[in-house]
Amino acid sequence: MDIYTYYNGGFIDPKYKWRIEGGNIESASNTRPVDTLKVKWNSTDTVGKICITFSTQCNQIEEYCQIVKLKKNTATYDDSNDKAFEILPNPNQGSFTVNTTNSTKIRDIKIFNSNGVSIKFTVNDSNSKTKEIKLSEKQTGIYYLQLNTSQGIIYKKLMITN
Repeated sequence: MDIYTYYNGGFIDPKYKWRIEGGNIESASNTRPVDTLKVKWNSTDTVGKICITFSTQCNQIEEYCQIVKLKKNTATYDDSNDKAFEILPNPNQGSFTVNTTNSTKIRDIKIFNSNGVSIKFTVNDSNSKTKEIKLSEKQTGIYYLQLNTSQGIIYKKLMITN
């Protein structure tokens, strides 16, 4: 679901109509001079279009459109994914191992701090099921691992205690 906002800054009392190609309007709110739409797209990994057509008291008709590229969401959350990977030990003091418990292989790992800033990126050259990581210089806190695997992208929470 995406949110789109239209600000009427130049037309006096316009009459307008929204048009969506590739989706439906879920909800709309109008707090003049701003309209906000929530659009639910029919599919992902395609192109959609959102247009507004309006006419003024002088019968001036104009249409403005925006092409929207929709990407397939490869991030997954699945209970089986929680069991497919383990971080040992967790919590830890900055040194830990990421293991897979099934045939899924780790391609690379990104680590983010609690503010969403990427602090480390490591490639698993051997495409193996185990990767050792050392973050001993990092402060105590919660970090997030983004595991790029043969099954998609999986996120895990990590706690470092120094």
